[in-house]
Amino acid sequence: MKKRILFVGYRGKSTHLSKNNENFLLINKGEFKLEYENSFSKIWKVNDIFDWEEVRSVLAKSEFDAVLTRFEDFIVPTAAIAEAKKLPGISLEKSVNFRNKFLMKQVFAEQKVPAADFVLIDSMEKAEEFLTCHKFPLILKQLSGVHSRFVAKVKSREDLAQTLRVFQEEIQNEMATLHDQLFNHEKIPTTPDPRTHFLLEELLVGEELSIDALTVNGKHHFTPICRYVTSEEIGISDHHLPIRILPADYTPEQESIIYNTVKKALDALGTNFCGSHTEVFFKRETNECSVVEVAARSGGFRGEMFDVATQRNFDLNEICIQVALGDTISLPEKYPVYTAVVEIFSPNIGKLDSIDFSCLKNRDDIKNITLNRKNGEMVGPASRGGKFIMKFLVYGKEFQQTLNNATKLLHEIRNSIRLQE
Repeated sequence: MKKRILFVGYRGKSTHLSKNNENFLLINKGEFKLEYENSFSKIWKVNDIFDWEEVRSVLAKSEFDAVLTRFEDFIVPTAAIAEAKKLPGISLEKSVNFRNKFLMKQVFAEQKVPAADFVLIDSMEKAEEFLTCHKFPLILKQLSGVHSRFVAKVKSREDLAQTLRVFQEEIQNEMATLHDQLFNHEKIPTTPDPRTHFLLEELLVGEELSIDALTVNGKHHFTPICRYVTSEEIGISDHHLPIRILPADYTPEQESIIYNTVKKALDALGTNFCGSHTEVFFKRETNECSVVEVAARSGGFRGEMFDVATQRNFDLNEICIQVALGDTISLPEKYPVYTAVVEIFSPNIGKLDSIDFSCLKNRDDIKNITLNRKNGEMVGPASRGGKFIMKFLVYGKEFQQTLNNATKLLHEIRNSIRLQE
């Protein structure tokens, strides 16, 4: 018998939807497109998906078997709906910690999850005590972002003051729902404003990794470790993660340390009935592992990566729906193909004039070319809030060969970017 699945938010990626069940949608009127009517049995359009009174009223007489979101923005509204409808999901109280990195770091500190020391700041005065205990370089980051946007390494007091000022000015221009918070709900606490407050952290060192997990009834099912290649590693002056590659090249003992650290973070945050991905830093020399942060959703391009890496033996999108239903799941044990995703940002701020990615054509090892910005649209470095221009997937039979190919193609395409004069 078909189940009814409510998706909170949708941006046209049909692979997210269930092939075997009935798909419902809750969406802001401003994000709705007429073609969505072909993909959903029922659609509820609201003025503001973060206004709980409106959402509760619209869904009051509606019934469905599961609710989930694939977007960072809507984790808290999704939790509120699940709680109100008594469906599987993260508790509303704990969902807030996933959407505010300061609250998340507080939980890590209380539960002794290994993580970077931190302080919440909205001015240089708020940073003074932290600066007496920690040396530069440090990391300044926004509280609710994705794709390393508004994240920067700061190397001095002057650099910190200037970056904080620029971030506070430029983030006001962000019109997306990423920074919006649920309101008109009696259980939602007052939290620091992500448009004015930022997190200042000590700099973690080591290899940056991401681990996806699917959690049902408190049991975590882990996927292979995905290694992030930082911009610094490949000579790019920006602070973002241009290449992601899996499976990573670690020993079973090292994998055990990494997975146990991630489990501690997921348990501390109360992760349940959802996909998640956790970012960590790992030092091979000492086997030390520290958590950066956890997102209560599966990685944005992971479905495509797992599909290639398992030779079409893993449908992440269907498993996310099973997880939301509370069903028992199992994951593949073998990932025979190395798979890398490359994201390309502009090195400078301006309107895109052209980008040449002809080097990707007629290659059997390239999949899923995705264009995110058009000619004439604003682009820029991730550290200045720029959005990625394009991404693609490259795969191979060996780890290093796949990584080398990804790096070479990234530089060739990035060097071709031209901005309007």
